[in-house]
Amino acid sequence: HPPDVPFGGGTSAFRIREAFADHGVPARIVHSGWFGIAAPRAWEHLARAVAHGLPAVVCVDAGALGGAAWHAHWCVVTGITGDTVEIENPVEAPRLPIAVFRGAWACRHLPWPHHHCAVIPAAPERPAAAPAIALETLPDPAT
Repeated sequence: HPPDVPFGGGTSAFRIREAFADHGVPARIVHSGWFGIAAPRAWEHLARAVAHGLPAVVCVDAGALGGAAWHAHWCVVTGITGDTVEIENPVEAPRLPIAVFRGAWACRHLPWPHHHCAVIPAAPERPAAAPAIALETLPDPAT
């Protein structure tokens, strides 16, 4: 899944969603739309997904996090605890204050589908309940 933004502009949320789908994982894109009007709704989607154990791929303004100015960066939100957002593949720190994260997540220098953008995988289907294994059927680890 190579970058799909023209002139070397990187990878769009649509390409990331496509990569999930090609690996059998449906995903949805949430963003705040024009002028960030739906930023609170995008935050609710992100927080709810992470609270249910679904890591979300998010686009952040690298310059707002100590990286290169006017560059976007995809990272993965793995947790939100208290006033901290935990991310993987960070620009700088793996834990950011919520206010700092949300400022970088706005990505005002990008086209509107990337303002407060997250690609959230669908929850995996739960397998049918497996019968409980009785302890006496397990082999003795000492033998």
